[in-house]
Amino acid sequence: NYVDGIRLNYNNGMFGFILGLHDGYWTEDHFDGDDLAIDLAGSVMFFPGLEARLGYAHQSLDKNSLGSAKDGDINQFNAWLAYNPGALTLATEFDNYAIDLGNSTDTDYWSWMLLANYQFTDWFAGTLRYTHEDVELAPGDTYDSDRITFALLFSLTDHFGLNVEYSTTSVDNSATASNKQGDYNEFLVEGLITY
Repeated sequence: NYVDGIRLNYNNGMFGFILGLHDGYWTEDHFDGDDLAIDLAGSVMFFPGLEARLGYAHQSLDKNSLGSAKDGDINQFNAWLAYNPGALTLATEFDNYAIDLGNSTDTDYWSWMLLANYQFTDWFAGTLRYTHEDVELAPGDTYDSDRITFALLFSLTDHFGLNVEYSTTSVDNSATASNKQGDYNEFLVEGLITY
C-alpha cells in the first residue's frame, strides 16, 4: 500500500533505529492532520548470529473517514528473534494487531511463528515451521489455526532454486466466523529465479 511520508533510519551494524511519519500506514489521507500514522522499529545484534527486532505502528482514524460516530485507530506490534550459528537458523516472531474502527467490527489478531532451518550442503536445505493465528473479529466471532510446514529447498543453479513444501493446518472457529473448520493439507512446488 503506497503512502507518502518521511522516514529516519540509523544503523551502525550493531544497533538500528527507524522512525517514520506517514499520511497513513494502512490507508492514505493526504496529510490532512486527522489520520497521520507513525512507525517505530529497533534492532540489536547481541553478537554475530543473534539478532532481535521490535516494531510498532499506529494510525489514528477520524470518524468521518470511518463513517462512524467516533474516532478509531489501528495498532500493530511485532517482535522477531533469530539465531544463526553457521548452518543452523532458529527464529521466532510474534505479531499483534488491534483494530478499532469505532463500531462493532473491531478486530484483535495475534500470531506466533517458530522456525528451524538447516543448510545441509551449499545446494540443499530443510525447514520446519510452526505458526499459530488467533483472531477475534467481534464478540463471539473467533478464529484460530495451527499450521506445521516442512520444506526442502534446492539451489539448482546460481540463479534458480526449487522449493518443495508440505503443510498441515488445523482450523477452529466459532459458528459465526466465515472461515471453515477442519484440517487442511497442502503440497506446493515453487520455482525461484533470482538475479
